[in-house]
Amino acid sequence: MGSGGSFKAYPPGLGHVLLPAAPRKAALDGSSLYTPARRRGVMLHRASRVLLRTVGTAWLPSVPGEEMPLPPDDWSALLASLVAGGIPVDSVAIHGRTQVHRVSFSLVTIGREGVTAFVRVADRAALDAESRSIAMLEKFGPASFVYPRTLLRGSAGAVEYAAYSPVLTGFHSPPHSPKIGPVVADIQGALANLPKPAGTPSHWVPIHGDFTPWNLREHRGELVLIDWESCGWGPPHADEVLYIATARVLGLRVPDGVRTDEAAEFWRDRVGGSLRGRDDRLQKAVAKELSITDT
Repeated sequence: MGSGGSFKAYPPGLGHVLLPAAPRKAALDGSSLYTPARRRGVMLHRASRVLLRTVGTAWLPSVPGEEMPLPPDDWSALLASLVAGGIPVDSVAIHGRTQVHRVSFSLVTIGREGVTAFVRVADRAALDAESRSIAMLEKFGPASFVYPRTLLRGSAGAVEYAAYSPVLTGFHSPPHSPKIGPVVADIQGALANLPKPAGTPSHWVPIHGDFTPWNLREHRGELVLIDWESCGWGPPHADEVLYIATARVLGLRVPDGVRTDEAAEFWRDRVGGSLRGRDDRLQKAVAKELSITDT
C-alpha cells in the first residue's frame, strides 16, 4: 500500500493520532496509539472508541496530506519493507505530532485481524538503545509487567525503523492503584548489565528513564510498560519519584513510594527532556512537584 489513503485526526481537540478514515475497525484498532493519563482524557477516549465502533470516523476532522510525517515515496518504501519482513499491513495509524522535540514518530500496522505491529521510526542511536533494552528484558523475563518484543529491525531508504509486538491493542489506561515496587525491581534486574557511562556514581541503579502514567498502562488486567529508549542510570528510587510526581500532577492515585532528595534533584535537572514534547504546563507542574520535600 502507499501512504494509506485518507486520515482523520484523533482524539477530538488534540488530533496527534492519525487514524485511517476507513474501515471502521481499522480506525478503532488504530486508536490504541492514544495513551491518555488524565481522567478526563481517559473518559474521552472511552467514549470516542464507542463512536468509532458504531459510526466510524465521519465526525473527526480530515488530515491534509502535507501533515503526514513522510513523503509518499518514503511511505511506500517503509510499508513495503515491513510487508517483506512478514508484517501484514492493510492500513496504518500514526502517532507523533505532539512530540515536538523529537525527530521520530510511531505507528501501528493493521491487518485483517487487528493490530499486527507497533513501529517506531527514529534515528539509529535511539532504536539501538531501545532494542538493547528490550533484548535485556527478553533475557531476564520480568514477571510484573508485559513489554513489547522486537519483531523486525530494518531500513527503507533513509528511514530507520524497528517493529515490535503489539502489546496495547484495545482500550488501556493508567493503572488505578499500581504496586510499582515490583515493576521497578524488575526494571533494575533486567537492565543490570546496561552499559554504565564513565563517571556514573557507584550507588546509581538502572532506570527506565520515562516511567510515567502514559507509559505504564493497564490493559486487559495486566500492567504493560512501553517506551524503552530512555533507559540509563540514576539515583535509587529515580523511577518511583518521577512516576509519583507525574501521577500527582495528573490527579491520579499516588502509589506508595519512597522520596529522596537526590532522585528529586536528578529529575529537576532533566524533567524537560524526560517529558519530551509534553505541554509546558505539565512540565512546569511536575518540576514544581519535584521541588516539594516529602518525608
